[in-house]
Amino acid sequence: MSQEKGFLRFASPNERRTITREDLGHYHAVIIAAIYAIPNLTSISELLHAALQECIATHPFLSVVVKDKHTEKPYYQRVSEIKLTEHVETSDVLMAPGLLNRFPDPTECADIVSREMMKHIEGLFRRGLDRPFREGIPPWRVVIVTLPSVSTTSPSSSRHRYFIAFEYSHAIGDGPSGIAFHRTLFSALKKSVFYYKANPSSDLAPQLLEEAVGPTTNQTGMIVKPCEKLFPQAFDTPERLRISWGFLLAPLLGAILPSFVGNLLGLKAQASSTNEGTWTGTPCFFDPKYGAQSKVVLVSIPSEDVNNVIREARKHGAKLTGVIHCLVVRALGRALRSYRDKNDGKGKGMVWEMTNFVGTTAINMRGAVGVPESEMGEFASGVYTTFRVPPLEVVMDEEMRSNGLSDQEWEAARAATLQFADAATRLQDQPIGLLRYVPSIRKWIQGKLGKTRDASYEVSNLGYVDFGHANVTPGGEGEDEVVEVENMFFAQPGHVTSHTINFNIVSTKMGGMVVCITWPTGSLGLEGSEKEEEKFVRGVGDDLAKWFKAF
Repeated sequence: MSQEKGFLRFASPNERRTITREDLGHYHAVIIAAIYAIPNLTSISELLHAALQECIATHPFLSVVVKDKHTEKPYYQRVSEIKLTEHVETSDVLMAPGLLNRFPDPTECADIVSREMMKHIEGLFRRGLDRPFREGIPPWRVVIVTLPSVSTTSPSSSRHRYFIAFEYSHAIGDGPSGIAFHRTLFSALKKSVFYYKANPSSDLAPQLLEEAVGPTTNQTGMIVKPCEKLFPQAFDTPERLRISWGFLLAPLLGAILPSFVGNLLGLKAQASSTNEGTWTGTPCFFDPKYGAQSKVVLVSIPSEDVNNVIREARKHGAKLTGVIHCLVVRALGRALRSYRDKNDGKGKGMVWEMTNFVGTTAINMRGAVGVPESEMGEFASGVYTTFRVPPLEVVMDEEMRSNGLSDQEWEAARAATLQFADAATRLQDQPIGLLRYVPSIRKWIQGKLGKTRDASYEVSNLGYVDFGHANVTPGGEGEDEVVEVENMFFAQPGHVTSHTINFNIVSTKMGGMVVCITWPTGSLGLEGSEKEEEKFVRGVGDDLAKWFKAF
């Protein structure tokens, strides 16, 4: 097999995990999207095709397919060429100009995306998250939707606005990989705009395109040569992620011993620490007849509110992600208690006498192994953190909920902050390293069906992404030379065999923070319709936004 043309390397245990769950139909696309303002010099398709060639030349994972996905030894293979038309989907349907809130002064930024725009993007995400990738080509696609012009107060603006979503398999990259792609795309679009502006002819000279983004297989640039860079080594190797005997024996004995003995000894067959009082929604389930069914709710939080929380967190020795966990626990606790009171305790397997939530946190390990943030790949690990259910007066009393965090919550935020910082720099005893001791990844994943979920929720925070801000007045001088990113969005499918609900977060200077809440239909354990679930989650999101403002 290693002699097969294009063979690169076998997938690592964590890569096998992402490959197998996708092959089983449990999980398909990670989505990192952005709203771009781009000078109106030529068609967006022409600009995008030119820019994508630089992305492909920069990131080796965009030039590979996964072979033998159904086996325990899947591997990466480089393709001989990439047809851009197979990876780019465009829509020329303009949405109504009122769908995006703009400030009266056109020099100010659109800090909050309107509810109407959010619902439109939620629909795009629902379609993209659970859509399988085409067989035989690299598992990624770019979806572009034309938006209203950059300013409703300047109809003659020389820039158009586009929603550009990078949808990709987790087998070729983690969440930060999507940010790396958009940084390359942003840089390449600026370069393309420069060349197009210098050569306004509609028939761009092939040599200029080649000078800007590199050689292509054909003159139109629609068929591109694969990246020829050295393919990155896997992150989760035994040499990098060392596992001590003590860390290994607990889950091993927890899996081997009878459950009552394991419970007496405090041994778990997983790295999580759930117990009888942990809220985990319904047991893991999957119906191949219907496939994955992810639900999506978006929440937009202004930059001013985010900055206030960051300043307050620093005063208390905590960081933003730790505070977010506390607010998520508070919001979930309030919503679940309210639902219980309204429905007389009806729910599918719900734990009404909750004592705690177990949250997972995605950790970017690039810094720990000396890998630059600009590199795509699978460099994620995770940690489990137990949070006590806040007292009733904290989650239900309006006055208490309008004054930041309680002393107990600040203590929890500080402890979580220290735990995340330690995990991001420590290579020994990472939970993801235990996967190499699993005899069959496929059987392990399938064995989770019908079992209790390993956590209540996940927070995956990609942090603050700065693309720069040109401070150009819409319709003013120099606007036709500027490419800007206004907002960013991060989504991943609901998890079939893991935590109940995800909070996917990314922040920008112009667009504030966007929280994308995703969950598998039916995982929350609520009685009633899917609309009831969505109403429940929108209430959680509304509380998060309100409590950010309370700081």
